Amino acid sequence: MEDVSSLAQELKAHLPWHQARIIFLAQFILALIRARSCNLCRVAEEFQSKALEDSSYRRIKRFFSGYTYCYEQLGRLILHWLSLTTYTLCMDRTNWKFGSHHVNYLVVSIAWQGAAIPIAWVCLDKSGGNSNTAERIAIMKRVLALIPADKIDELLADREFVGRDWFKWLDEQGIICQQFPQTRFRLAHFQLIKNDFIADEQSQTAAISAVGFNDR
Repeated sequence: MEDVSSLAQELKAHLPWHQARIIFLAQFILALIRARSCNLCRVAEEFQSKALEDSSYRRIKRFFSGYTYCYEQLGRLILHWLSLTTYTLCMDRTNWKFGSHHVNYLVVSIAWQGAAIPIAWVCLDKSGGNSNTAERIAIMKRVLALIPADKIDELLADREFVGRDWFKWLDEQGIICQQFPQTRFRLAHFQLIKNDFIADEQSQTAAISAVGFNDR
């Protein structure tokens, strides 16, 4: 229980939550690490609690289904733990089906030591379709509320995240989009009307400063 108490003390310094929820979150984080799984039954088995596993499982379900928490507060906690001076961001979208229901998430993460730490996310109200410019801008505004643009080194994304208005908005914020061959923003047959720029299939690097797309 010493680990739970130590983590709870750290959480309490950053989250204005009731003590019981702080203790639960500390237990959940540590149990998640020990279980090495996001299966809630397995996580419940690792809870450092005198309660039965079934009770811990029901408590986890109640927390995620019935408690509304501030994502900005959690984001600031993550930034405090990472303690970085500048940030490389990654934007990606993932979707899967739960039965007949589509689950379609747009996520912005911080690249850290070979991993991606989610900092903002939204479940898109569409059946597995691509994100649009308005949805990308909305989630990036949430990120900018946590991380000033001058602290963002670059934003990494794949070929889904293109569009003149999208690049124009990033440029207005002073955010650089980084191109990577094959997996990141390969500009084959992609045309920007502004500047009449066309990249052919062999292009691996290109600078489009007018719309915030740059290479290094």
